[in-house]
Amino acid sequence: MWVKLFCGLVAVVAIILGVAVEWLSVGCHRGIQSPHQFLATKTPYLHPAQLRHHASHDSCTPIQIWMVVRHGTRNPSAKVIRKIINLLPNVRDQIVKAHENGVGTLCPSDLDALKKWSPPPSLTESNEKILVEQGREELRGIGRRFKDRFQNLLGKKYDNSTYKFKFTKTERAAASCKYFVEQVVGEEDAPSVWYPEALAADPILRFYKGCPKWKKTVDKNPEAYNERKKFETSQIFESVRRNVQTRTGSADPVPLEAIEGMYMTCAFETAWTPATSSPWCALFDVDDLEKMQYRQDLEYYWIDGYGFELTYKQACPAVKDMVEHFKSKTESPNEGPSLIAYFTHSGTLLKLISRLGLFNDSTPLLHDNYHLHTTRQWRTNEIDKFATNIAAVLYKCPTDNFKVGLLFQELPVSIPECGDDLCPLDKFLSIYHSVLNDCDIPQMCQL
Repeated sequence: MWVKLFCGLVAVVAIILGVAVEWLSVGCHRGIQSPHQFLATKTPYLHPAQLRHHASHDSCTPIQIWMVVRHGTRNPSAKVIRKIINLLPNVRDQIVKAHENGVGTLCPSDLDALKKWSPPPSLTESNEKILVEQGREELRGIGRRFKDRFQNLLGKKYDNSTYKFKFTKTERAAASCKYFVEQVVGEEDAPSVWYPEALAADPILRFYKGCPKWKKTVDKNPEAYNERKKFETSQIFESVRRNVQTRTGSADPVPLEAIEGMYMTCAFETAWTPATSSPWCALFDVDDLEKMQYRQDLEYYWIDGYGFELTYKQACPAVKDMVEHFKSKTESPNEGPSLIAYFTHSGTLLKLISRLGLFNDSTPLLHDNYHLHTTRQWRTNEIDKFATNIAAVLYKCPTDNFKVGLLFQELPVSIPECGDDLCPLDKFLSIYHSVLNDCDIPQMCQL
């Protein structure tokens, strides 16, 4: 009898535990489901490139690197900071009160984390968009790995003629550059590095700032945001609204502004400390986060990517700068810089990526084809995370003369229409011939 009773109790406990485990996996999100792959342009630079071994290119020797780097993880804009400070504490209190009244579906650990949350004391409008420690470490790591990978090229003692560094007129770009430089030239020589004057509308590093036509017809044009706006009112996105309302316990639909505030706080706080996700991430499940990211991807696709021809065509000065450096190096291999490194912003990287023909989906991203793009290439969490970097490397090869290799996030990527990891320079120039010849910026950008 006791044996039967014991077995019965074990069975009951097993059922209870099974239900509890299932409830935890469905209802508890913080610490169980990593949000890193859904943080769009606020994704921290945590890339497997740090752990991989890179194959050498036989007898080809790198002789010059031209690279563009987005600044590292930063603080939010003043607008987002105001939302975090002024809006979210009230939202948090409403969520806690709803759960105390028996509504809302956050599990105890998620609710407890939210109760303990408060805006970081150091997060003030005066500190908007400044580089944070995570960003410093991202740039240190990239600089360290590039120097280690190209030791023969970047192991030389610093000289103003062998290295060329430049950044835009922003704290985050300047700081990103200097943390990268410390690793490449060494902390001893870093203070003696010369930098050209930083420009707010640099024609290579931030070309779109000097394109009035793009500003008016795309960036400041409400119609250019139509795909994102239509997605926000779609049945697909409506499920996000319902899910957030259910989890918060709100009696009324949660305004998009509040949902956006939760998502951005989830993103920034997770980016600052990637080992732990923000308590606000618990308001979304994986499906919700995927849709929140698609909403972001739609905007960047149409404003900074393939959506409008002018957007990416204006990136030609950057491509031209790369080609001109490579041509000069082939003509005088012992002269000119070994490394040209530019530190800039999301808008530059995405337009440059598009001008080079990378990560181009065969079907445009639209508000009503979400399900066609579950395996899309245009994912900003992968192609526009903090510290995103693209590097073109010029190689001298004994048999084929000069070749070009492309690294994206430190990993080799194929050059469109070339196919191989290393593309013969003459073929590379042929592929981008039209980019170089169709680069009349004053004509292209005039209103």
